[in-house]
Amino acid sequence: MQPRRYACPVADPPAELLSPDTMEEMCQPQILLNSQLWNGAMGLGFFLMRSSAGRTWVGHTGGMPGHITGVFTHRESGTGGIVLMNNTAPPPPDAFAIELADHVVEHDPVDADPWQPGTSVPDELRPILGRWFSEGQPFVFWVEQGELKARIDKPAAAQLTPSRFVRVSDDVYRDVAGRERGEVLRVTRDADGNVTKLNWATYLFTREPIAFGEHLS
Repeated sequence: MQPRRYACPVADPPAELLSPDTMEEMCQPQILLNSQLWNGAMGLGFFLMRSSAGRTWVGHTGGMPGHITGVFTHRESGTGGIVLMNNTAPPPPDAFAIELADHVVEHDPVDADPWQPGTSVPDELRPILGRWFSEGQPFVFWVEQGELKARIDKPAAAQLTPSRFVRVSDDVYRDVAGRERGEVLRVTRDADGNVTKLNWATYLFTREPIAFGEHLS
C-alpha cells in the first residue's frame, strides 16, 4: 500500500533515501498553526500535530473533490495512521488518522526489545556517570550499549526521550537526542584527570547542588 510505504521512512528514513539529519530538520516546528491552542505546527513540508495523549505526529493531508486523505506517523514508536475517505466533507483527516493511530500505540504497543548484556563502559566516561546537579535540578548520566545518555532524575522524566551523546573530540560530546538536542557537553578535568564539572549547553553541572552563582565566589 503506497501510504504505508510513505509513512515508514518518516519514522526511520534509510540513509540512501534521505539523510536522518535532514528528516530531523524537517520535523522541527517552524510556525504554530494556532497560536492560542499550540496543538499543531508546520515543519519543513510536514504538519506536526499534538494528540490528546501528548504525542507528536508528523505527516500531511491531501485530496481532491470527492477524495480526502491523511497520513501521519509517530516517529518514536514507528506507528502510522492512514485514512482514505471518498467524501467531500469528511471528518478532519489529520485528527481522524491520529486518533486511530493513538489507539494502536496505547492498546497494541510494540514489544520491548529483549534484554541484552551491555557493553563495557569506556574509561573516559566512567567519571561522568551518576548524579549531577544544575541550578538545583538533579540529572543522571549513564552508559547504554556504549553510548552516554542523560535525563532529569525525576519520575516524571522517565517518559521523556533521554539525551544521547556522541563524541566530538576529547571531553567534548554532542547531544543528538532529547533535551538540548544539538548542544555540546564539555567535560572539565583537574590536573589528575578527575572530572570537576560539566557544561551542557553552557549550563554548569556539579556533583553537589549549589546556589546560583556560588561557583563564582
